[in-house]
Amino acid sequence: MKNKFWLIVFQFLLFSCTNLNPEPPVHVENGFVNEQIKLVAPSEYNSFKTSDAVIFEVEYYSNNEVVVPNNYNVRIFKQSDNVWTELSEMPILRYPEGDIFFSPEKNGLQNFAVEPKLDDYAQNYDLRFYIFGNMKTNDGVKQVSAYVDVKLHP
Repeated sequence: MKNKFWLIVFQFLLFSCTNLNPEPPVHVENGFVNEQIKLVAPSEYNSFKTSDAVIFEVEYYSNNEVVVPNNYNVRIFKQSDNVWTELSEMPILRYPEGDIFFSPEKNGLQNFAVEPKLDDYAQNYDLRFYIFGNMKTNDGVKQVSAYVDVKLHP
């Protein structure tokens, strides 16, 4: 009886610990996330208030050309109760209008803003912002991505 009790306690603890960090909401091949491009939300440009857009920098760290569309293929997820839920984005005009090219010959930094569509602007949010692009390699085109976690408050 005593062994059964400890087995149940052990299983409960094991199950509880595995749910503390939910699986990422997006799967991208290892080696292509936050490696070739990185997404940063600099505190000097952001209030991190739910009522304000979030301003990002995209940093480039590759020897291969990376192309992202004008909308950066932005995907926004909120985390609550160990579950990721995708949110939509408020429409924003972004310039330049065409694709954005990162290459070793060009400056590897771009800025853009995202305004998530929130259900309640009076609550706190734990958000994860993803962007996606295509990297040209000798083996063909590979999808690359970057993400950053941001906490918003009223």
